[in-house]
Amino acid sequence: MKKPSLISLMTLGAVAWPGAGEMLPPIGSRTLDEATRNKVLLINEGSEPPTLDPHTGYSLSGYHVILALIEGLVGCHPTDQSKEVPGMADHWEHNDDFSIWTFHIGEDRKWSNGDPVTAQDFVFSYKRILTPAFTAQSIDLLFVMKGAEDYFRGKIKEFDQVGVKALDDHTLRIELVGPTPYFLSLLQHDAWFPVNPKTILKFGTISDRDTKWTLPENYVGNGPFKLKRWKVRNVIEVVCNPLYWDAASVKLNGINFYFIENQSTEDRMFQAG
Repeated sequence: MKKPSLISLMTLGAVAWPGAGEMLPPIGSRTLDEATRNKVLLINEGSEPPTLDPHTGYSLSGYHVILALIEGLVGCHPTDQSKEVPGMADHWEHNDDFSIWTFHIGEDRKWSNGDPVTAQDFVFSYKRILTPAFTAQSIDLLFVMKGAEDYFRGKIKEFDQVGVKALDDHTLRIELVGPTPYFLSLLQHDAWFPVNPKTILKFGTISDRDTKWTLPENYVGNGPFKLKRWKVRNVIEVVCNPLYWDAASVKLNGINFYFIENQSTEDRMFQAG
């Protein structure tokens, strides 16, 4: 199932945030005017996400933040969510029956730590989420990939029998269990998003959950924004990522995701400007 895009969220859910009360936004944006001048979007997500790991998260609020931080093979069109646009792949093709897809990773795609994004990163990421000991959420979404369910259930032991191959650093081939003309829409789900292998292994093994890699000082993404701060029960602050391949098209300098569940409180703060 395709989740709402961050762009649609910005359109429907942006709120002004005042400077009063116990929750004060960072970087001095204490009024809508200041936030506008600084090109910072202030938005209330309601509930706080339990994690910003794309392979273990299951909340809509977490997905919206992750969309700002991590990009998959394809992106979502800003005005027509039924269309896909280049993401980490700058182009792709499929065979006649839509069962084999080949994605070409752009040579200018980088992680926020400067590492190039490679096809091997996606192979590592899919192996991670399919590792039984990792106990990922939404794992069944990958069962459309040939051999994925058998690997997860232990029927095959070697991951190279799963239908995902890095043909070279910039070419990723995915073989599916059958014709899947809607496969690009599945790739919008964060279960298909990549993680940076070097960062994951720095703080644990491929099957470890809830490690320190998701802390702001350690987080490595490949999306239009970088994680700057996470003040629990208050705000997640992201700032523009200068290494993002399409940074010239990013019109915001940052986004502050707030977490206030009481609608009356949110409304009073909005009315206060």
